Amino acid sequence: MLDEARQPVAPGTAGELYIGGVGVGRGYLNRPNITAERFLPDPFAADETARMYKSGDRVRDRGDGILEFLGRADHQVKIRGFRVELFEIEALLNQHSTVQEGIVLAPEDALGNKRLVAYVLPNDPQTATDNDWIAALKSHLQTQLPSYMVPAQFCVLESLPLTPSGKVDRKALPALDDLGSAPLAPEDQPQTTLEKQVAKIWSQVLGIPTIGLYDDFFELGGSSLLAAQLVSLIAEDLNIELPIRCVYESPTVATLAQTVEILRQAGGNAFSVLTDLTTQAIPQPPSITARQQTQTAPASPEAVFLTGATGFLGAFLLHELLQQTQAQVFCLVRADNRQEAFARLQDTFTKYGLPVANLTGRAVPVPGNLNQLRLGLSKIQFARLADQVDVIYHSGAMVNFVKPYSALEAENVLGTREVLKLAGQGKLKPMNYISTVGVFGAIAYFTGQSMVYEDDDLDLSRDFLCWDDGYAQSKWVTEKMLLAAKAQGLPITVFRPGFIAGNSHTGATNLRDFLSRSLLGCIQLGAYPDLANFKNQVVTVDYASQAILHISQQPESVGGTFHITPWSPARDFAWNNLFAWAQDYGYTLQRLPYRRWKEQLSEHCRHAQDNVLYPLLPFLNETIYEQKLTVLELYENTADFDCSNAIAALKGSGIQCPVVDRQMLFTYLDAFVHQQQLPQSPPLSLSA
Repeated sequence: MLDEARQPVAPGTAGELYIGGVGVGRGYLNRPNITAERFLPDPFAADETARMYKSGDRVRDRGDGILEFLGRADHQVKIRGFRVELFEIEALLNQHSTVQEGIVLAPEDALGNKRLVAYVLPNDPQTATDNDWIAALKSHLQTQLPSYMVPAQFCVLESLPLTPSGKVDRKALPALDDLGSAPLAPEDQPQTTLEKQVAKIWSQVLGIPTIGLYDDFFELGGSSLLAAQLVSLIAEDLNIELPIRCVYESPTVATLAQTVEILRQAGGNAFSVLTDLTTQAIPQPPSITARQQTQTAPASPEAVFLTGATGFLGAFLLHELLQQTQAQVFCLVRADNRQEAFARLQDTFTKYGLPVANLTGRAVPVPGNLNQLRLGLSKIQFARLADQVDVIYHSGAMVNFVKPYSALEAENVLGTREVLKLAGQGKLKPMNYISTVGVFGAIAYFTGQSMVYEDDDLDLSRDFLCWDDGYAQSKWVTEKMLLAAKAQGLPITVFRPGFIAGNSHTGATNLRDFLSRSLLGCIQLGAYPDLANFKNQVVTVDYASQAILHISQQPESVGGTFHITPWSPARDFAWNNLFAWAQDYGYTLQRLPYRRWKEQLSEHCRHAQDNVLYPLLPFLNETIYEQKLTVLELYENTADFDCSNAIAALKGSGIQCPVVDRQMLFTYLDAFVHQQQLPQSPPLSLSA
């Protein structure tokens, strides 16, 4: 049982079944292409000529000698980060009374983006001529499936291609570029010149010939990558620098055309479409209904509730909870059932090199979702959990530097409100909230304040956080809501980490975070931006998780605020050091002025979208402040973050904050090379 990199999976983890040994055949008769795809060299056999067969079956070892069949590997895909079973969609599609047979595929476009396409054979050929028929099929699926599982396109066929054995020949279905679209009703057709221009650009980006006035970009298969391409084409064709957040806030042709017109009339000034926190409504915390009034953290909790366990810091928090306590840890996981949720926990532990075996018996998966009422649980499930849990660690959030506040509010702000309900229901539970130092934004640039203290007023950044990303804004609003909840009596402790780097011992790293993307992307490009005064506030994930758990267990810490940052400014490395050390490792990198670097990156991505920084191009390019400075340039003179409260709370614990230096970066680069994220580059001696 192997993973996508053809490495053995941990016990209990899903993998694809490969078959080796003397019983493996030589291949398919007169079919060399499929033979090459399925019969592969067997690296686990002593004989170098041995082959193994790639079965295409997803299985899991139950631990009792039985392999559990989970489905076909080629029928499970990832759409916008979600796991999707194509057969599940097909089953619901075929339940519709007007459908004779429906097939769902997830073809990939030139940029590597997948979108769901339904190929439908109607019972009555005349049905296909009805403009409302496709809308009815979509509505049928939307009532029973999440939005990411509803096909973006529907292709009506007169017949389905069959194999010689009589099965549907999925490979013979029309290619993405060959798909047509049903004609639009007059009221759905773009009317103005600008609407037609926007629709044409959408068609180019999405690969869909006909776009309706009220079609949703993301429901049609749009992604963050495609949104980046969309704003790039709008800049070229319409001569307007459209902030990428506008695509999320105005996801239809009609609303996006209106936003473009507003920007035109404002002379391209992005302030007209910013999120202004001085006027942003702060949600009121829920009422406390708990019977038992507890203000201290339990010394030995029997049950812990954790969100974000499939994230980077959340996974290490779960690991520490399993190591340092005897509690059962109830983990909220975005999944349809407990089996799938547990598999996601196992996959996350495997990815970060954490002991998967520790999950069994102690980690209790709770299928749900932060952006739903009661976290997606029934009233009874929610009430039982509220009665059982002793303490809460809320690490879950949507971390995204491109999406606006409006796209993050449901999960990051309102999701926290649902967690507050859990804390204040049943018995009163201490809640530990994982925030970010980003709630103070580029405070040094705007106010000249060079040091931010743990007890500083949040309102210090309110007036200028409108220039920041939606993630920082959502965390600021959430903290304001938590302050109101604390005033009502909820025991809430806030932790604000800086950038979180990989494990100081193993190098296991979150490859999707900003720091990793910056390092990988600049090495891919062969150049990095000269940001001499850009500070990083970097701590390792093992320190962050250990510090948060230890501090949260101290009774005197409850209700406090703690910065999880380097213990002094001297322990934080400068941005340019990161790339100087990468050059020491053996990579060739040119230091460029920021403007020239971003132009070079944009030009590189114009011809190839394989650079890991491509999805962040709008974030790196948008000149949001006074139409001349990007977010990174605002942050170049970042303040330092005092962590005296955290240091005092850790006294005597033996927990030290490692310094991320040249040697530790080499550990991370070794891990990147091992994971095939970077080409091998012979490192220089560490003592050189």
